[in-house]
Amino acid sequence: MSESTTTKWYLIAAAILAGFATWIVIGGAGFLLLRTVSSSYALAEPTKAYTLPMLLARLMVGVVCTVAAGAVATATAKGARIASYWLAVVFFLLSAPIHLPIHLGKVNVSVWADYPPWYHAAYLVPLMPLTIFGGYLATRLRPQRNQ
Repeated sequence: MSESTTTKWYLIAAAILAGFATWIVIGGAGFLLLRTVSSSYALAEPTKAYTLPMLLARLMVGVVCTVAAGAVATATAKGARIASYWLAVVFFLLSAPIHLPIHLGKVNVSVWADYPPWYHAAYLVPLMPLTIFGGYLATRLRPQRNQ
């Protein structure tokens, strides 16, 4: 394959890191915003005693940071959407052990018992498609260069 039809692996790796950083920063800012604007949310957070609207708000933060992460990954990879595909895989591999009732030896990293089962499904099922969708948006919204 020629260099014009492939994207160098280090650019993809940098794009995945940029997307992951975006996910962390936007997600963190979103949860900080929830705590700031809702004292009820802030009080519920330590014990994870969330109401339905709070759980839906958390999922919306997840949607926003995931789509943005996919877009940043693709933009960083100069429009190569493969970066958003790989980032989607990374997100799933990192999230599945946390959101499913999986025990890794004596270490329990799962938050399965902290949330209703539908919440885990609502988070995990669209995780990869939303990341890829963000990559798609980045290519659709990217200014076209005259050749």
